[in-house]
Amino acid sequence: METNVILPDLQSAVLCEDVRCEINGMQTLVGVLSVIPAPTLPINYIKLCIWARWCSGAGKFRQKSR
Repeated sequence: METNVILPDLQSAVLCEDVRCEINGMQTLVGVLSVIPAPTLPINYIKLCIWARWCSGAGKFRQKSR
């Protein structure tokens, strides 16, 4: 049985310090960053998250961030 796969479109991606899933289903983005405050690379960051919203896809797919 072959399944049709339609790759999704990325609507938005936000760099932040944490993503919290609330009991009502909402997601709270904590410490949204517009730049990574580092004078040199590599950096030591305790936690860094990428929140992404995808749409119009069907089937399974993998997201890779680098």
